[in-house]
Amino acid sequence: MSDWLESGGSWVVLILVGILFLAAALMVVLLWPRRPSPSLDTKKPAVRADSPPPPGKPSAPLPKATGRRPPAPPPAAARPSSADAPGSAARPAPPEIQRQEGVGAASEPSRDIRRVPADGTIVFQRKSADDRALATPPPAPAASQAPAPVPQPAPSASTVTVATAAAAAAAAAAASARRPMPEASASAPAAGAGVGDDKGAYVAVTVHYGTDRKDTGVATELAARFTSDRALISNSVEPISYGTCVVSIPKSHAVGGLEDRTWWQWATWQDRAPDKHVLVLTVTPETASAFFSTLKAAVTRSTKKDAFVFVHGFSVSFADAARRTAQMAYDMNFQGAPVMFTWPTPDLVTSILTAYTTSESNADLSKHRFRQFLRDLLEKSGATTVHIIAHSMGNRLVTEALQMLDTVDTAHLKSKIGEVILTAPDIDASVFITEIAPRLTRLSSRITLYASSKDKALDASKGVHSFPRIGEFQSMMSVPLGIDVIDASSVYDDAVGHSYYGDSEPVIGDLCYLLSFGDRAAKRSLTLAGALTPGGQACWSVIKKPLSDVYAAIAARGHV
Repeated sequence: MSDWLESGGSWVVLILVGILFLAAALMVVLLWPRRPSPSLDTKKPAVRADSPPPPGKPSAPLPKATGRRPPAPPPAAARPSSADAPGSAARPAPPEIQRQEGVGAASEPSRDIRRVPADGTIVFQRKSADDRALATPPPAPAASQAPAPVPQPAPSASTVTVATAAAAAAAAAAASARRPMPEASASAPAAGAGVGDDKGAYVAVTVHYGTDRKDTGVATELAARFTSDRALISNSVEPISYGTCVVSIPKSHAVGGLEDRTWWQWATWQDRAPDKHVLVLTVTPETASAFFSTLKAAVTRSTKKDAFVFVHGFSVSFADAARRTAQMAYDMNFQGAPVMFTWPTPDLVTSILTAYTTSESNADLSKHRFRQFLRDLLEKSGATTVHIIAHSMGNRLVTEALQMLDTVDTAHLKSKIGEVILTAPDIDASVFITEIAPRLTRLSSRITLYASSKDKALDASKGVHSFPRIGEFQSMMSVPLGIDVIDASSVYDDAVGHSYYGDSEPVIGDLCYLLSFGDRAAKRSLTLAGALTPGGQACWSVIKKPLSDVYAAIAARGHV
């Protein structure tokens, strides 16, 4: 053992001692407390050299950092603000002051405001008691001390174009904000003026109906009296039922709305009220002769002796069809008689595919009933003009019925057919363009078709049928000859985008103007603008025009 220590063990011991010494020295270096450097002090950002000195201090080079914070200066004596002067209004603080110091800092004009940007430096800004001091530029430096101008790169053409466009847009927005809103003419009618009976808190609108739904005969059910099943077919029972229903439109009604209970009112079992909700108040069945007598009296009382008949689409109840008809008549200020034809279409309580295919079968049957109803309407209502408005799958009933009316024995009725308005038609696009449109235009030259590229319901129908629908604007590669095509894509207001015909104020405004004057789309510059279909053919698009402007234009033109 002693031989090993004398020969080589002593060197090993020395090496181990040296390693331990180096480790201890390294620990001392790492753990020794160090004085922080000003550039590494994250608690107090360094002062920029180019920033102005604090108030009351002469301009001098910045002292070297000592690593210790200087004592806080005593608060400056508050000076009177211009806002404190009698008769002077308080001036708001500049935006940067409000962001950094809060709105309350505006009352201390002598305080030095420190803005801390993202780079950690402090920029001092002197707040003056007078706003004009902020706008006063600093004195120019002497010529000998003036720095040489830094050359700036010339802006590119695209930059100039974007900047010019942005400046023009900002100027237009500012001018628009300064321009007073145009006031409606004093003679312009209010919404729903002259429509229905004024009941104080609401307006009661009478809707005349014809339906081939099954009648349960339960009078206490009111709107639920007619189900989604087909009417019984027998030799002794007429498949069409007639009558009137009264619908409330509250005075607080919003254009395009079908006011109903909120989720909270529904969950707490609160009843519907006519002064708050659009609801069916009464349903009065009538015989065919009594129905047309009542309808004729309503038409006679109107100024233009006209009526419109509305045909709803897929999965719409009797009550909802009546509510929509009354709402459209009210919003369009339609002075004639509102009529609806409601056909059996199941709701979505089971399967949407089953309900849809059942509705298609019912539509094939109901188109014959509607043809008879429309013929009687043209012959017995006393109306000089009957307008037709169809939505979604209801367009199948309307287009088929009109084609069946294109016969020799109904030729005398053509002159009484007013505007034929097809909204969001759920019809095969190719079938409509090649087969249906040529026959419709032979019967009437006043056909308008509304389509939208944001209609998700028709997109789903395309998936079911494997072919696009004519109501999908993005699929309209050609315009049916003799039909005004209106693009309503810009008025997309809900998640489905299928009910714009009654929900959208701009579309209602265009319908109102159309039914008032009968102008073709090219002449309705108040509500429409020129456009092109995806196939490059001329069409029109809806302008977002307030309905009050349409009312004023109608009143000014003298047709109310």
